[in-house]
Amino acid sequence: MAVALALLLTGCASTAPLSSTAQLTPRPPLPAAWRAPLPHGGATVDLGRWWAQFDDALLPALIDAAQAVSPTLASARAR
Repeated sequence: MAVALALLLTGCASTAPLSSTAQLTPRPPLPAAWRAPLPHGGATVDLGRWWAQFDDALLPALIDAAQAVSPTLASARAR
């Protein structure tokens, strides 16, 4: 019984090989940049208000601290 179970699980864990057509199909080009509007319009006050709606006293303080240390993605990434 244990051997049958082991064989069954091994069969489920294996992956099928890629077909030859999947390797030859070119990938679509990626866009140079991706932009989306900020949900809070870029105003950190509105962002703080949005987090405050969860009635957690710590969340707005954490958001304010994060904005003070890393106000942009570039500065957060650099840290």
